[in-house]
Amino acid sequence: MGVVIYVAIETEDAIIRMWYSVIMALGPVGMTSGITALTATETGRTFMVIAHGIQKWIDKKLREGEEKRAAKAQAKGHAKGLEEGRTEGRVEGRVEGLAEGRVEGRTEERKLWTEWNARRKDAEARGEDFIEPPPNGKP
Repeated sequence: MGVVIYVAIETEDAIIRMWYSVIMALGPVGMTSGITALTATETGRTFMVIAHGIQKWIDKKLREGEEKRAAKAQAKGHAKGLEEGRTEGRVEGRVEGLAEGRVEGRTEERKLWTEWNARRKDAEARGEDFIEPPPNGKP
């Protein structure tokens, strides 16, 4: 508007013709200003709508990627957990097996010693020499 008034002042010598020029220029200048403002506003709004759609799409893709990675990690962790469980089970089985073996071995050894001692006492009670070596093989 300032430019329209400046041009009218420079080109017209009478005040009435100057204001008439301003009024006549206001239509095209106003229309041009309005169209420019509307175009800029709608263009900006369109870009914002497009940017929001792109952001939602990117968020969806990122979420899907995270879910896939989490599922893979869980599956891998599950497989790893199964292997760790198997290893623990083997170790526990060996420990239990060793403990049971020791108990059985001690029971058998006690039985051998008890039977050997009973034979030794019988021989001693009969007055015989007992020459059978002890179960551990040491005289």
